[in-house]
Amino acid sequence: MPLFVGTYALPSSIAVASACFGQQLHARVGGLAVTFALPDLHASVNGRPPRVKAPAVVLLPQELLQRTHDSVFECEWGVVGHWNNSTGMPVDGGWLSMVAVSVSLPGPIEYRESLRPGLGRPDSAELQLFGPAMEEWFDLLFDWIAVTVGQDTHYAEPIRNVHTPGQGLLITEARPDGTFSHVRSAEFTKLTSSESPHVEETTLVELLTRTNSGRKPSDARLILRDGWVDLRRGRFRRAVIDGGSAAEIALATWCRANNRTVGTKPTLGRYVKKAHAPIPAATQVDLVDVRNDAIHNNITPSRVSAQRALETAEKILNALEPI
Repeated sequence: MPLFVGTYALPSSIAVASACFGQQLHARVGGLAVTFALPDLHASVNGRPPRVKAPAVVLLPQELLQRTHDSVFECEWGVVGHWNNSTGMPVDGGWLSMVAVSVSLPGPIEYRESLRPGLGRPDSAELQLFGPAMEEWFDLLFDWIAVTVGQDTHYAEPIRNVHTPGQGLLITEARPDGTFSHVRSAEFTKLTSSESPHVEETTLVELLTRTNSGRKPSDARLILRDGWVDLRRGRFRRAVIDGGSAAEIALATWCRANNRTVGTKPTLGRYVKKAHAPIPAATQVDLVDVRNDAIHNNITPSRVSAQRALETAEKILNALEPI
């Protein structure tokens, strides 16, 4: 079967440990055997940040390298934020943004005509299906990274790191005599920063195995993930509702597996009080009451209360359905 090599830009960058760079990972994508080569990590030189470059283990054509290289920032493959000046290497890791791809695809392969010399653009039914399969595979991997490590992989709604409030506003004073003041525009910028736990090499391999098998995180885990997404974006009420829902699903599943009943009309509060499950002692106060206020009393919790509720829900899930 013809061998194809290429690059895949991740939907959003993920934080990985230094040991992950330079690795080759084997996957099953759309029923095909695929090898992902992670970019190489190069030490700092002359005070410049360590550089993340195309993996040397895969021979990529110059056309691809030119499309994935920025002569100014050199960060298409990834970037390093913190490094040790004495060693020139990252303190804990960096951000992975792109991987090299190797895959053998069954034929027949057709080559469309091109004005440039050489083979034209390849095309086949398998090639047309490979792109959507890659996106689906990485979406599942991102789900596992979010529920296992706690990284925010919700790329459909990224957290804006740099924001200028009122950026589109231009305004000037209009005086009765027909004169105008100088135009005023937005004059300050808000920077948002967050620390993401890095994916260690052993964890990445384990999550790759789960993704290859097609196994998905539980509904409770995904809903709790959504709660953390809401919290980071300032939606505190939705966050505690998601946290309460995730805990209730986990408790209901645990009760069925252990033949526990809490009455004919189970609720989160009844599960907490009557199931005798191994959950935190302060669950009623830290999660149930906050969640009930959000739903029944139209109360939006503070960030601190919402975070405590999610942390409590996470402890419940870790106890009842460990990953």
